Amino acid sequence: MSFFKNPKPGMEKDTAEYIEPLLTESDKSRIIKDNLTLKGCIEYCFKQGKKFEIKCGNTGFAPITQEQHLKWCCKYFGINYAGLPGEHKQAANGAVNEDKKTNALNLDIDGLFDF
Repeated sequence: MSFFKNPKPGMEKDTAEYIEPLLTESDKSRIIKDNLTLKGCIEYCFKQGKKFEIKCGNTGFAPITQEQHLKWCCKYFGINYAGLPGEHKQAANGAVNEDKKTNALNLDIDGLFDF
């Protein structure tokens, strides 16, 4: 059963799927105690994005990367950022998770121009 109850499809669901494996029992207790929610997390990220937009001098858009979004999500929930999904990360015990691999994009440049 999911810790986050009924995440809405889209950003809430993606955030829940990223955050949930990172949570310890003490994190879960703190999140419940502090009334932290996925909706609140997304609102926090939008506020951070707006600040970033103003700081960059852009109006109406802010180019936010997935990595930055996930960092803001981790900050909201008070947990350590664990990298992008699929990255090789070294666990606290020193073991490297071999199941997670960085996906490389293999392109045939000449094939892009075939009509």
